[in-house]
Amino acid sequence: FGEGGGKMLTTWLANDNRYELVMTHDLDTLVALPNGQYAAVIVYTTGLHDDLTPAREQGLLSFVQNGGGFIGIHSATDSFRGSRAYINMINGEFLTHPHHHEFPVSIVEPNHYLTVRMPTITVYDEMYHLQNFDPTKATVLATTQWQGKAMPMVYVRNYGSGRVAYLANGHTQQSWNHPDFRKLLLRAIAWTTGA
Repeated sequence: FGEGGGKMLTTWLANDNRYELVMTHDLDTLVALPNGQYAAVIVYTTGLHDDLTPAREQGLLSFVQNGGGFIGIHSATDSFRGSRAYINMINGEFLTHPHHHEFPVSIVEPNHYLTVRMPTITVYDEMYHLQNFDPTKATVLATTQWQGKAMPMVYVRNYGSGRVAYLANGHTQQSWNHPDFRKLLLRAIAWTTGA
């Protein structure tokens, strides 16, 4: 659903009037990120295990460290896993997921820019379980429960001078159609770019 999500996001941003989305499959774009053409990077990919070459990794990480925004959607934690520096930056790595099902996403930090006045939402989606997630390196904004354990669904962190936001939802069309998913994603873009 990556392309479909990108098309929806293009429309949302056009209506929002603050940002313009440039979609690309060319990972070499990451090399030139520090040149200052972009305010944030959104990663909504899967796989590409060893595709974050040293030059691409350096471009992306230095962009964020020096004040750029980074938004990871869903399978961004299942991308570029050959780069431990990337996994460290996004602060989580895909472990597994149960079958698609409906589950609540509960706001646990209601005073953050992303989640202020946001209700608990119920989504039909793929619930990502993460490994290598360090709660001391992030502010968890929303969680869901799985077998008595809280799973992070939305979290943010600082990375150098930059800001990182991760939204674990976003696999299904139902998730993308949810108005509160749209609100969270637009707020994540705004927050990572300085709001």
